Amino acid sequence: MDLTTLMGFATVLAIAFLALQSGGVPAAFLNFHGVMIVGGGVGAAMLINTPLSYLVDAVQSLGVLLGGGRYQNRATIIAAVVSLAEQVQARGQTAFQ
Repeated sequence: MDLTTLMGFATVLAIAFLALQSGGVPAAFLNFHGVMIVGGGVGAAMLINTPLSYLVDAVQSLGVLLGGGRYQNRATIIAAVVSLAEQVQARGQTAFQ
C-alpha cells in the first residue's frame, strides 16, 4: 500500500464521518440495494472485459495467498529475499547476473 492509497482511505473515512456528524442518516451509507447495484455493475464490467484465463489465475493466486499453500515457511523466504537485497545493495545490478 502506498501513500496515496492511505490518503484515499483517510479521505473516505473523513467524508463519511463528517456526513454522519452533520445530521446524515446512517442508513443512507449502508444501503443494501445501492451496494448490490454498484457491486453487481463492477462485477459485470470485470467479467465483460477480462479473459476467463485471467480470472482463473486470479482466483488460484488468491487461494495461494490466503491459504499459504506451498509457502508455509515464510521465515525462510524472507531471509532469502533479504539476502538477495543485501547482495544487490553491495554489488548493484551485477548481482542479478
